[in-house]
Amino acid sequence: MTHALQYRGYYATLEIDLDAKMIVGRVANVRAALLFEGETPSEAERDFHATIDDYLDDCKARGIRPEESFSGTLQVRLDSKVDHYALATLAASKGSTINAEVKLAVKAHLLQSARVASTSAAGLRKPFLKLVDKSYVLTHEVVQDSA
Repeated sequence: MTHALQYRGYYATLEIDLDAKMIVGRVANVRAALLFEGETPSEAERDFHATIDDYLDDCKARGIRPEESFSGTLQVRLDSKVDHYALATLAASKGSTINAEVKLAVKAHLLQSARVASTSAAGLRKPFLKLVDKSYVLTHEVVQDSA
């Protein structure tokens, strides 16, 4: 099972290394190998925070701009010009923009995917968007089965 952490705009995944009996993590979507670990979830989270703080301090000391984990910008390549035209026509007919329609489609897909993939022994996991640090994050709450 993989879990994620967020700190200062950076995201990281956590995994359990059973051989080393450690929780290991990696900061996502940056070229630098930003790794961290801990024997407990709290230790791993503290080490993640320290890793990000050290990375940002190092960038500042060297006068370089740190990479952002996710900028919020995504380039989408469609299968054909026809798809692009159809999307533009749909957006215009709704008084919307291509960007707004793509954002709606991505959010709908994420929510649908979470519904399909989110069952557990404890019950169904209900997906919802939660406001965290001025951004919406897809998360789940456990809903107990009534059976």
